[in-house]
Amino acid sequence: MWGATGQSIVLRETLAHKGWNLIGIYDRNSTVINPFVSVPLFHNEKQFLDHLFNYNDLFFAVAIGGAGGKDRVLLHEFLSGKGFRPALAIHPTANIASDSNFGEGSQILINATVCARVRTGRQVIINSGAVVDHESILADGVHIGPGAVLTGLVEVGANTFIGSGSVVLPRIKIGSNTVIGAGSVVTKNIGNGVIAYGNPCKIIRDNN
Repeated sequence: MWGATGQSIVLRETLAHKGWNLIGIYDRNSTVINPFVSVPLFHNEKQFLDHLFNYNDLFFAVAIGGAGGKDRVLLHEFLSGKGFRPALAIHPTANIASDSNFGEGSQILINATVCARVRTGRQVIINSGAVVDHESILADGVHIGPGAVLTGLVEVGANTFIGSGSVVLPRIKIGSNTVIGAGSVVTKNIGNGVIAYGNPCKIIRDNN
């Protein structure tokens, strides 16, 4: 697992339901405290990778939440290039339509609901209690925050973060690399690379 902060705790609990064992975790921040006493935490990337190469047939998970979609996708490509396979983490309490389709490395967390014909790219997070309604499309690196609701036919661009408790109305399109603040109600399309929030949601500034 790459990342040792709060998302790692949530993600490990989800993966444990599949009977998977966590054998190593990396975080470049040397001040981060190990959240799992029984699992080695590395702050040196080479030492971490050397540790992994002692095992066969490994999967990886990227535990970076918030607006870190671009980092998740870059790490996905890096770790895939090392021969590791991305884990698809779906919590057993999630309500998933049989014809939904998830990209590699995605995380569908506790009590999330994903409805008919939803499609996601790689490294998408649909967080606890979030709802993604029918025929919505989420590009690579999207993060839907806890309790957020995407009504039908919503499209969200790459690496965009939709904050906790937000509501996105039907057929809305939200661009790439955008942040929608918590509790927002999105009533019209929002473009690329901006920070927007409010009820109704309005663009506040560029996401630099």
